[in-house]
Order: sequence, then structure tokens, then C-alpha cells
Amino acid sequence: MTPPYSSAVPTPLGALRLVASEVAWVGAYLPAQRRAPVVEAGPPPAAAAALLAGAARECEAWLAGDLEAFSTPIELRGTPFQRAVWEALRAIPWGECRSYGWIARRIDRPAAVRAVGAAVGRNPLSIVVPCHRVVGADGSLTGYAGGLDAKRWLLAHEARTPSRKVRRGVGRRSGAPTAARGRLGPGTDAGPRRETSGTQPWAAPNAGTLFGLRIHVDADGCPVKPEVYRVALRYGLSVFVVANSGMETPNDPRVESVRVGSGADAADDWIVAHLEATDIVVTTDVPLAARCVAKQAAVLHPTGRRWTEDDIGSALAMRDLLTRLRSEGERTRGPAPFQDRDRSAFLQALDATIQKGLRSRPRDPASPSGPA
Repeated sequence: MTPPYSSAVPTPLGALRLVASEVAWVGAYLPAQRRAPVVEAGPPPAAAAALLAGAARECEAWLAGDLEAFSTPIELRGTPFQRAVWEALRAIPWGECRSYGWIARRIDRPAAVRAVGAAVGRNPLSIVVPCHRVVGADGSLTGYAGGLDAKRWLLAHEARTPSRKVRRGVGRRSGAPTAARGRLGPGTDAGPRRETSGTQPWAAPNAGTLFGLRIHVDADGCPVKPEVYRVALRYGLSVFVVANSGMETPNDPRVESVRVGSGADAADDWIVAHLEATDIVVTTDVPLAARCVAKQAAVLHPTGRRWTEDDIGSALAMRDLLTRLRSEGERTRGPAPFQDRDRSAFLQALDATIQKGLRSRPRDPASPSGPA
């Protein structure tokens, strides 16, 4: 195989080395990456030069937030398994993150999580094949061939720059969990900023809106946002998706994205401040759950568990114990991987919680009593 040709693009992370053959773009390497291929010396031929110039323009547009998907032809050079992993990486949307387990399941190799991690680490097209969007199952950044500082910068860049679909007012359904709260970038300190994702007129109210049921989603790291949207909109409930960075939501005016400041507890504080006893909260955060239980709200974990006054105290105590053990250097087991049965349990719990909420309120004979 003829060695490819290269050029460089200046970026805030240092020079991004672009590599192309005469037929395709084959590499994009950050300064810290060690596996850049040997390239031909001297000026590239016209075909390779054109590809490199097009790739450079697209990288500059991506860094400016004006481009999300690259159109310059690429060639992924690797084993069949590696190429399958890299193609799965290309399916992760702008501003979102996925776990190594998600990738393993997507390529029908659910037990090959370690091999997936190795393939992600050998990705030859940084940014273009967005391996920076892969995080641990608990939302931790884990490793990155270009360095963790570069990974933080890339994720923060996407968090600061809403998807062009959001800027055009076009919503889309979110997928698996994003990184955990406070990990993706600075947000804004100017107070909460609400970001509605649609321009459709308000739908006619039904049981949920008439009786005041609302759902607040602690959205950073929440793996069941699509399920919340599906069930809530079926009942006509309002949903507030609260996060440190902007979240893409369905194109429905009943779903509102609320972007809060960069503080670790900014999302928690917003939810508690706007919470009513009739509301439902979805969160994995035990301290937030305790604050919401104290306000008589219904609080659900994404696994379907409902926190109550009877068990929230023990949950807080266990959290504090584990935190202290980790601070002392003890290795503790993290949360179990989120599974399909957890998703099913959550759907059942959310539906039952909504039904219970509707039954506890006086019924308006003119309104429906269940899903629209």
C-alpha cells in the first residue's frame, strides 16, 4: 500500500495532523497520539492535496461549530472488528455520549467491552470518528488517545455549541446516557436559560396538564430520557429536562430544556426550587432524591425504584459511607450496568406513578382519564 500524504491544521489543542491517500481521508491525529502512520515526504499529488484541503476546511468548520457531519470521503483502515466499532462511533450524535457497553451491544458483541475499548483507542480519525464521545458506564471520562485534556475540551466544545438541529428548532429523540453532571464543560453562570425545541402550537390539554402533574428530569447522565418523553407525551404531561448543558428534546412544546449554571448542584437547586408536591422527579442522585422526597414529590430512579421517606435515609447513609471509603483509598464497586430490564422496570414504574397521581386528584368530567 502506497504511504499516504499529510498536512496540518492549527487547533486550540495544537496541530491536528491530517492524512490522506489519493482516494480518501484516512487519518486525523492530535498531538498526543502515537500511532500516526509513516507518510510520503514532499508535496502531495493533486488528488491527495484536494482531499487534504477539503478535510482542513471541514475541521475548521467543525471547530467553529458550523459543521457536525463530515462529507470528505474517508477510508477506515483496520480489522473488520475495528471498523465495526469505528462505524458505531460515527452514530453517536453531536453533544451526546455513549458507553463502551453501548457500542458493544450495537455491533452485536455485548461481551466484547474490553476489545471495544482497545479498538476505540486505535481510532485513526479523531473528531471525524468521534471517539471523544465515549465514556465509562458511570459517566467518567476514562481514557483518550489524544489525552484527557483534549477529550474534556472536545466535549465542552460540543456542550457549549448546541446542535445545529437545536439552533434550527428541530428536535430529535435522545439516546443512551450522556456523561454525568458537571463533567462536560463550564455551562453558564448567568442563571438558568430555557431552551424550547419546537414552534408547534400548544396541544389541547388532557389529564396531565389539567391536574398539574409534571415531570422533572435530572438529565445529565439520565439513561431513560426517551422513555420519559414517550410516556409523558402519551399522557399529555409537561416535562422539564434540566441539565448543565443544552439537551436536545422532542419537537413538542410540552417538553422544555432548561440549561442551568455550571455549579455541581445547579440542576438540583433548579428542580427543588420549581418542584410541587404533585410532580414526578427522575434522578440517579441520592441527595437530590432526598430533597425532593422531603417536598412530597414522587421520585424515581431510572431502574424503576421509587425512593420514599422509609428508605431515602438509608440510601443517603450508604452513599456517604461509600464516599468516605473511596476518599480513604478503598476500592468500591460502582453501580451495576444499566440493562434492558431496568428500562422496562422504569417504564412500568413511571406509568404506575402517573396513574396513581391521576387517581388522587378530582376528575374533570370533560377531560380524559388516561393516555391520549
